[in-house]
Amino acid sequence: MAGKTNDTEARIIATALETIKAHGSDAISLRQLARQVGLTTGAFYKHFASKDALFRALTVTLSNQWAAQMTTQLAAYQSAKEKLLILGEQLLQASAAQPHVIDFLFFNPQAVVQYSENADAADFPLLTLTKHLITATLAEAQSPIPAQQFFTQVWAFILGYALLIKNGAATYDRALLTKTLEEMLAH
Repeated sequence: MAGKTNDTEARIIATALETIKAHGSDAISLRQLARQVGLTTGAFYKHFASKDALFRALTVTLSNQWAAQMTTQLAAYQSAKEKLLILGEQLLQASAAQPHVIDFLFFNPQAVVQYSENADAADFPLLTLTKHLITATLAEAQSPIPAQQFFTQVWAFILGYALLIKNGAATYDRALLTKTLEEMLAH
């Protein structure tokens, strides 16, 4: 039975992610999603008790996918600062290529809760990776900036820049990302 449950949950998550990719998270209707995967609404709720529970599972899934992809890609770089730049670059480029997915990953309520200093980000490896790179970048630069403050600055820049890219108000510019990070480290 556990295998069948896991398969059903995987199908629900895959179908929900396809909906997000195509139309954004506002297009998620639990009733429609249940129908798409061949479940009654009652059966659906046995897998995810609420939209928040589904969104948490989706956020964890995306975070795991991104962290795995980035960990592999970042292995080719030596410095933490360069790794942080590559991570930012990939997220910003994805804002143009997959705007709904990145919007969901950054701004859905289950993701936003994880940004606080006291949040347990254990289920969100992309956030854990980002915070690790922040700490390592500060150590390399011998910067006295508190890690949480620097995380907030870097994350706010990436989120804001991603919104501009998503909405067509800006295009990705690596020189801007590099200069901004260097200016943040200088203060």
